Amino acid sequence: MTADLAISIRELAKKYRLYSSPGERLKEAFHPFRKAYHREFWALKEISFDVPRGEFLGILGRNGSGKSTLLQIIASVLQPTSGSVVVNGRVAAILELGAGFNPEFTGRENVMLNGAILGLAREQMLQRMESIMAFADIGAFFDQPMKTYSSGMFMRVAFAAAISVDPDILIIDEALAVGDAKFQNKCFDRIASFQQQKKTIILVSHNINLVSNHCSQVLLLDAGRMAANGEPRRVVDEYVELLFGSRPSAPASAVAPAANGKSTRSLTVQQRFVTQECADDNCPARKGYNPGETRIGDHSVEIIDYLVSTEKQSDVDVIRAGDHLQLLLKVRFHEPVEGPVIGFAIKTVDGIEIYGTNTFLLAIAVAKAAAGEVRVFAFAFSMIAKAGDYFVDLGVAQVDGTPGGAVIDVRRSAIHLVVVAERAAFTGLADLMPKFSDFGDEQENTGAIGIAAGQLS
Repeated sequence: MTADLAISIRELAKKYRLYSSPGERLKEAFHPFRKAYHREFWALKEISFDVPRGEFLGILGRNGSGKSTLLQIIASVLQPTSGSVVVNGRVAAILELGAGFNPEFTGRENVMLNGAILGLAREQMLQRMESIMAFADIGAFFDQPMKTYSSGMFMRVAFAAAISVDPDILIIDEALAVGDAKFQNKCFDRIASFQQQKKTIILVSHNINLVSNHCSQVLLLDAGRMAANGEPRRVVDEYVELLFGSRPSAPASAVAPAANGKSTRSLTVQQRFVTQECADDNCPARKGYNPGETRIGDHSVEIIDYLVSTEKQSDVDVIRAGDHLQLLLKVRFHEPVEGPVIGFAIKTVDGIEIYGTNTFLLAIAVAKAAAGEVRVFAFAFSMIAKAGDYFVDLGVAQVDGTPGGAVIDVRRSAIHLVVVAERAAFTGLADLMPKFSDFGDEQENTGAIGIAAGQLS
């Protein structure tokens, strides 16, 4: 292993023995002829890669792909079944919440214990204690047993302890997800300072936006094997394809049988959405439907179906940044509504609303709906947002003079959309599509300034 490498892994494999019950384990241990009662499960197999010093490595993969097992082996919490793992430098790991901490000990005692495990003298840890307490910022709870902590407080102490030992390699396994926005920002500021010091960072996360923006190398695991390794945006695209690629979108002119048994070849998916009857809630059958949605309202009016389409495909859940979308809502009115308000909102995974509107805000008067009527409404817009995961709220309300109206049926986070992009031309959440002009020499181009300024407005 060369000095410019922080981690070198070759042909790594990890096997577990799985038993159907504790009794099966005992039978195997005491069987006179060593009869096997277990089945083998390979959590990792044939994993080989290098991490240069100063690299920010992101690890992606579906649940059960072996991400946490790999981190635990790098951190020496687990031993591999075969293969080699060479780590050059001190490792501080924030693995699953609570790993390495005694819940009966106070935060202060656990920090001291963590330092001792990583080879720091007691005096060294005492010198760093004030800065650790300040970073964790949990007040008097620092001297209370950690079993009394919330998950966010636990995370604060764990991160503060990990960075206090000045590690050469910092490993974070999804742990930052439990912190509040202010603490996450403070953590990423510290991670940025680690990067400037050429320290190595390994992050496991399901947040593709986070991985794309911060990591310099990304590893993709699938079923315990390495599916991809390399430039972040390429690997992120492969991860999205792995998640959603097996569910092809229906072309806009797909053929489907009509209610009378005849072909509807001449109808688009959107036209069939408008004309076909929908007896029950059809949202769970749509791509992108989020089973974890929450719903509020008295349901005297119900949103019973939706359809997300691009200019090329219908019923989609993966779209390209900048795609022009059409969002169709099918609504059943069980009672008459004099002034229906139809709206939607798009949010990040963290719940930050990047856009929301409704017909009241748009100054659009929707015609009165009669009891028993089923109506279809449509919004068309361009998804000018950066790559990442987004959730869409759908809502119907009654005009009452307020911007949101009196809620009748709101389905929060009903739709999960994944936005992918080949290249990000901006930072932040949304693309404002600015125009740029270079006025050149001010004296020679004074007449052009007014024109250019007009173009920019």
